[in-house]
Amino acid sequence: MHRNFSFLTIYLNLENPVPSLDALKKRSLDKFKGVTHYELFEHDLSEWMPKFEQLTKEIIIALKEFMDGESHYWMIKNRSVHNYINNLDEEGNLY
Repeated sequence: MHRNFSFLTIYLNLENPVPSLDALKKRSLDKFKGVTHYELFEHDLSEWMPKFEQLTKEIIIALKEFMDGESHYWMIKNRSVHNYINNLDEEGNLY
């Protein structure tokens, strides 16, 4: 998921507030010194999840704007994606 989000933020020219997984793992291991059987702790994931949620919404809105310009193509290529995008409001919520 993290890699896909990184790609989409670059492709859609969005700012990505979530650090790399390596940075998250390093911070997690520094915070919980002496524990070596985990690389990433739930505490750190919980800390970053609101940023992931906001980024998800920004990606959805940007994809909607991008795909609205190619609506006919997506209607033929993938009707499920087309219908999903058409059922989103400006804030990225489903009707």
